[in-house]
Amino acid sequence: MKADILRALETSVLGQSLNVFDEAVSTNELARQRARAGGGEGETFLALKQTGGRGRLGRSWESPAGKNLLLSVILKPSCSLADASLLTLVAGAAAFDLLSSYLAESPASPGFKDLTIKWPNDVYWKDRKVAGILSEMESEGDSIRYVVCGVGANVNAVEADFSPEIRDKAASLKTILGRETPLAEAAARFLNFLEKRYQTFLKRGSSDLIRFCDERSYLKGRKILFEAPEGKLTGTALSLSPQGHLLVRNRDGSVIPLSSGEVTIKDIL
Repeated sequence: MKADILRALETSVLGQSLNVFDEAVSTNELARQRARAGGGEGETFLALKQTGGRGRLGRSWESPAGKNLLLSVILKPSCSLADASLLTLVAGAAAFDLLSSYLAESPASPGFKDLTIKWPNDVYWKDRKVAGILSEMESEGDSIRYVVCGVGANVNAVEADFSPEIRDKAASLKTILGRETPLAEAAARFLNFLEKRYQTFLKRGSSDLIRFCDERSYLKGRKILFEAPEGKLTGTALSLSPQGHLLVRNRDGSVIPLSSGEVTIKDIL
């Protein structure tokens, strides 16, 4: 599998140092350990199975062995801490690019317009999650030591592979397209898209990225419930701010920028 990924890579940095595991607790944890030991930018960790895969807010990430993309990469961006927080959107846009590229290649292009980005870190097809991003940063003062960007993308899983609790909330490329996708090809394609997105972000800033995510927003115009440590908020999702925050119109008419937290669509609770 490693050789197949390397042959399909079009990157200059990401994935050129590639570590593939049959099983790991978490690819993000492997990448963090390596980054703390001096690992370089672009070092990539892929596992066919995770025993302790994590999503945001400490949630577990379900994935049957050998069927989905489970990958993490070390980044060492030359940007501010505030800009580094947008790397979740960078990776989310790359995951969107990956999935949409396969949908575009399908003769019937099933549900192409139904693919959206759910701020801040998920890609959805209709009302089902297809991919999620987990970014973790370590800094010292105002300096970024490293950022680990992890992606979990449902590639070849079928409905029976997911637990009953999430079965009606998850989709994969296979359930959408009706055919399997080679994992090595998907991994290389994601890294190719991620490097392009990452380099553009560092060179040109975040405006194009934020516009891209805003135009493909899963949340825009929908009633949401927002939960954060400081409390709960209900309102209508509007758009993304220039800083990448989600703008929400509260029930009193005020507009509140949300920088992080958990967002649930109220009309499908």
